[in-house]
Amino acid sequence: VLRIAALLFGLQFIVGARPVFVVFAVDRFVTVAARDLEPAELALASDPDFSRMGWTGPRLIAARLPADADEADAIVLSALQGKDIERMPRYYQPYGEAAAGAAARRKPLAALIDRDGAKVVDFVAEHGGDASQLGYLPLVSRSRDMAAILDGEGTLLGYVAIDPW
Repeated sequence: VLRIAALLFGLQFIVGARPVFVVFAVDRFVTVAARDLEPAELALASDPDFSRMGWTGPRLIAARLPADADEADAIVLSALQGKDIERMPRYYQPYGEAAAGAAARRKPLAALIDRDGAKVVDFVAEHGGDASQLGYLPLVSRSRDMAAILDGEGTLLGYVAIDPW
């Protein structure tokens, strides 16, 4: 009975820790785990598809900033308390609608080459393309921050295990 209880506890932890979304939020990507989303918040999702947490890996989406100033102020206050916009499904939208914004905010890949050129060169060689046409944004996760590599249109090409800060 003790072993079964320990197994169930471990499974509950694993299920809650699984990443369900990679959210583009303002100027970075953030991984959001299942346990980061409250059921009441999921019920307020802007699209029913965003209220479901998948099992096949995280989905790439974006969080739009509200046009209402009072709502934006409420998000800032909430962020100060540890719950930022990436944990609010009511502001989710398909990533394609925000890809141009991500492309506009990306930083030149040359900054990463100065930190760990070999990893960047390997990534560019593996994915093809011209390094001068690529950029990056930080990807924030619980365990490790990385660099999310984007092309000129904001398409997410992949991740490089380099500290983006």
